[in-house]
Amino acid sequence: MSAQNNIDPVLARQLKKEGLTDPSEVPDLETWGRILQRVSEYYRHVSEDRDRLSRSIETSTEEMTELHRRLEGERQRLRAVVMAFADALGVFRDVVTPKKNRDVEEATSAVSQAKMKFAGRLKEILTSEPQSPTGGAASTSEVENLGRDFLALADQLVRLIRETAERASLKKELEVAGAVQQLLLPEHDLIERPFAKVAAYYRPAAECGGDWWAAHDLADGRFLVVIGDVTGHGIASAIITGAAKAACDLAMSLHRNGLKCEDLLKLMNAAIHGAARQRLLMTCVAGIIDPRSKTLWVANAGHAFPYLVREQNGGYEITPIVTHGAPLGANQDSVYATTQTQLKPGDILVWYTDGLLECEEERGEQFGEKRLKATLQHAARWHAPAIRDSIAHALTRFASGHPQKDDITLVVARMNI
Repeated sequence: MSAQNNIDPVLARQLKKEGLTDPSEVPDLETWGRILQRVSEYYRHVSEDRDRLSRSIETSTEEMTELHRRLEGERQRLRAVVMAFADALGVFRDVVTPKKNRDVEEATSAVSQAKMKFAGRLKEILTSEPQSPTGGAASTSEVENLGRDFLALADQLVRLIRETAERASLKKELEVAGAVQQLLLPEHDLIERPFAKVAAYYRPAAECGGDWWAAHDLADGRFLVVIGDVTGHGIASAIITGAAKAACDLAMSLHRNGLKCEDLLKLMNAAIHGAARQRLLMTCVAGIIDPRSKTLWVANAGHAFPYLVREQNGGYEITPIVTHGAPLGANQDSVYATTQTQLKPGDILVWYTDGLLECEEERGEQFGEKRLKATLQHAARWHAPAIRDSIAHALTRFASGHPQKDDITLVVARMNI
């Protein structure tokens, strides 16, 4: 191996810079001093660079260790936040799961306690250690916002539980009121007498309606039909129908013989005026059939006029029985007039509430008087139940499942006198 290859590369480069290419050539003392100084400085710089590199590696290692520690801390805190959410959601799930005999106060108390526990745990987690200068504060802010949203959800859940309980209670009350109201109506929708056959149709718009009808045999052999419509529907309307039924029963008791339509409406008006205090009104029409004199008496309290359908010249003539009066409950001193109509065999009497005419299809068009008369013209040759069913089917086809806004009551009577 040549002597040049045995010389330190740094020294060889410095010799070359001095023009000494022959390793056997010995430089003078001054040159040799310069060469050694440059070689020494080079290795001193190399040593310093190595020290700086070592310190940089050591610093990076410490920073990575600290970053790992903080990331592990953030991971543990995130896990704790998730567990706090899970615990609270578990309580919420148990509360909203349908169960029999669930106590509302117990459910709301459980949600409130879960909310307080979650809020305390979240505060403990977020203040457990200082935040790192790179992203920790933003992460904490996001968690805090999520926590506030979650606490607001808990408050909404409490309100929902209470509102649901109130609605369930109200629905139960409406169902009870509706059942009671059904007891106020005749037991059967078909009533047969030697002089007439009466068929009725009743469809409330809600659990508890505002329509009411009644049919009674009077002591003197006459027959009473009453139909009424309270403004609106619901529990209050059902109470008014109860007052009307009680007044009607009282009138029949007081006037066992010779009850008049105007007297009946006057007594019912006083009862409803006292019960509703003009906050609710009832339209009503009362009709009394006397089979011996073949006469119909009608008094009206603001109600839709009943129809008399009579065969005439091979067809059927539909005539409203017109008489006027103020709605029941509007004025304590209201007076009612009675109109008299002679009946013939085969005559048809039709009473109805305005919910029938105002029945709507999906575009908002109403069934109306024209369709009712057309249906009566078509079905007038049939007996009372078939006429009733024809009108009911026409209503169903017209509405096509569209929800009705008002109660519907229909009473059809065909005379055989």
